[in-house]
Amino acid sequence: MKHSQVLKRAWHILWQYRALWVFGIILAITTASISSQSNYQFSGNDNQPSNPSREMNLDPNQPLWPQVFDEMNKGWQEAKTEFNRLLSPDNPIQWERDLLRFAIGFTIAMLVLYFIGKILRYVAEVALVKMVDIFEETDEKLKARQGWRLGWSRQAWRIFLIDLIIYLPMFVVFVLFMVMALSPILTVAAGMPVQGVVGLVASIGLIMLFSLLALVVLAVVSLVKPVIIRKIVLEDMSTGPAFREGFRMFRRAWKEYGLMWLILKGIDIVWPLAMFPFVLLTGAIGLLFGGGFAFLLGGDAIQSGDPAMMWPIILGVFLLVIVVGVPLAFLTGLRETFKSTSWTLTYREIKAISSLENGDTPMLEAQPAG
Repeated sequence: MKHSQVLKRAWHILWQYRALWVFGIILAITTASISSQSNYQFSGNDNQPSNPSREMNLDPNQPLWPQVFDEMNKGWQEAKTEFNRLLSPDNPIQWERDLLRFAIGFTIAMLVLYFIGKILRYVAEVALVKMVDIFEETDEKLKARQGWRLGWSRQAWRIFLIDLIIYLPMFVVFVLFMVMALSPILTVAAGMPVQGVVGLVASIGLIMLFSLLALVVLAVVSLVKPVIIRKIVLEDMSTGPAFREGFRMFRRAWKEYGLMWLILKGIDIVWPLAMFPFVLLTGAIGLLFGGGFAFLLGGDAIQSGDPAMMWPIILGVFLLVIVVGVPLAFLTGLRETFKSTSWTLTYREIKAISSLENGDTPMLEAQPAG
């Protein structure tokens, strides 16, 4: 298989078939993951006494995990008491109640949007695969509305089941393993006997080993999953046969799929580096507009530290997210469209080669970029 021809064809389709962008942008928004690490301290100035969290009091002569669960329950009760205090009508600090209500409403809205996004994600994934396949077969460009109808199908539900079958057991195994591996660490942190240090070293080794195995498993899943998805979408297979036939097809052409995977993973690695200057530029513009908007609405409150500054700041941050997020989502949507198209063309190409080798009537191969 000529990977360069497939990539050129995918690039040509990307710019020629703009209805695909809609579903690529949906994929970009619904599959985005933002990981951040923060080390903030809210302990006042250095002259004030610190207010550390309540430490766990564990008895080394008693079973560990019942004590841990008991401490967690105590912490939950303390948090519940504080939560009720903040929402109580007797709380004299109005802005605390307003901020907590906003946080609760925002969390509920995010959960609703998350589930809606999951639905849109699977519909968009199916639509991209079907629209590219139809375009290669008939040279017909469908509209976004037609693509939505194609995506809203039982194949989208099956892809959801595929993700559930793959990732739910992985999550359960991860949680169980981490619980076992962290047990010695908790004993050492609680001031238990020094022999726990041996368990601590063993825990660190197990965590490193498990992390390596998890990376290998995720790499294998990301290699085979695109084939399984196209078995479901293009051949209308149910989940079980799609798993079997997908793995069988991958074993027969693992070099071709592996090289395409490496190319697309290379794009994923280079992408953040390429987007960094763009994010800096849009971030500066967003800070200018968002900060200006916040000061325009509540400049006096911000300067005086009045709690009323909360809403202007929230609106300013929202404007910042819009300025940075919209163009970034568009560009990332183009990337997702290109990747999905490349995988679909690769699948068609390998399917055509396999049909020729078996003496069957082949599917149309990926056409060269005009």
